[in-house]
Amino acid sequence: SSNPTETVTTVVPTYFPTVAMSSSRPTPQPSVKPTASPTSAPTDSVPLTPLVVSKQCEPYSDTFDLCTDNGVPYYHCDRNKDKLGTDILLLHGASFSKENWRRKDIIDDLCQHVTVVASDLSVWAKSDVLISMLDRFEAAGVMRLPITVITPSASGRSILSWLQGVSSIDDMPKYVKTWVPVAPYTVLSATDAQLSALIEQDVRVLAINGDRDKSGGQVSERLGDAADAEVVVLDGGHAVYLSSPKEFSETVLDFLGVEQ
Repeated sequence: SSNPTETVTTVVPTYFPTVAMSSSRPTPQPSVKPTASPTSAPTDSVPLTPLVVSKQCEPYSDTFDLCTDNGVPYYHCDRNKDKLGTDILLLHGASFSKENWRRKDIIDDLCQHVTVVASDLSVWAKSDVLISMLDRFEAAGVMRLPITVITPSASGRSILSWLQGVSSIDDMPKYVKTWVPVAPYTVLSATDAQLSALIEQDVRVLAINGDRDKSGGQVSERLGDAADAEVVVLDGGHAVYLSSPKEFSETVLDFLGVEQ
């Protein structure tokens, strides 16, 4: 596409240093006062300083853009302005990337109905890293919190670590409305109390697995018992969204109550 790079800048109050991501067509930046030290504790005598968060994107297709957040590439489309909780974050398993969502047209299918981010966030990222990313996304107008998080396999660590105390469980409803785990085996090492916290925090769970993934079936069963998850079994193996991409997208949208 010959369309120029888009930069959208949002200023939000914070006590952290200024962060700016440049693009080939910068928009005028607001005046920014010197920031306080990042280690400074907020007090009445310390004025709020703005954090400049820019959305750095360029068109990739007719449906979505290719963007970057803190050096991590992601695909993004902005289609849903009405229903909170249905913006979707697609993460990926250890042997995969955001490209798998693109190649199977899952991004295109979901983008017809909702806002989508397909990120190359590391599978080693825990909940604190996920939270920081979501804060930046909200500040830049990329996503509206709370969202739906889809975590195939190893990327389930971003939610499981939250349940295991890396981040405050009481903060989860601010960020996550719905969790869609796709056979993250780490669920099998979590306690019932950790998983049942999802019920207490009113986080809905849609557990999806392939009919040829025995361990994935055990994960879904465990989530059904401990977290009141709705369980859906599709035709396929461990990466069932690649075997049944259309059915996968339809299942997610149905669960979110999005009209198709």
